[in-house]
Amino acid sequence: MGITETTDAELRRLVRSHRKALAMFTAVPCATCELLQPIFEAFASNQAYADIVFLRVNADENPEAKHFMNRQAAPFFVTYCHGRVVHGEALSTEQQLRAMANALLAHL
Repeated sequence: MGITETTDAELRRLVRSHRKALAMFTAVPCATCELLQPIFEAFASNQAYADIVFLRVNADENPEAKHFMNRQAAPFFVTYCHGRVVHGEALSTEQQLRAMANALLAHL
């Protein structure tokens, strides 16, 4: 399915219109964002995660995301189920991202 680049306004609509979503909030410069980007893309293309919509929000271009990121380390990942936040955390490894995606899959 791939990753959907989104904005502040579209993020709200997308998480409400999909049962499960995993959003990556990024900022520039961010070495960890660059490290995790290809891994995030691989997850988004992996059939095992087909029930999840993968979203990316550039905090530098979206005021609400920028405000949110000012208080968090990038990249910051948020999982949503039925339009509600399930979990949010700054991640730095593939294993952490896999655990977050798998927890979302298991979430009812």
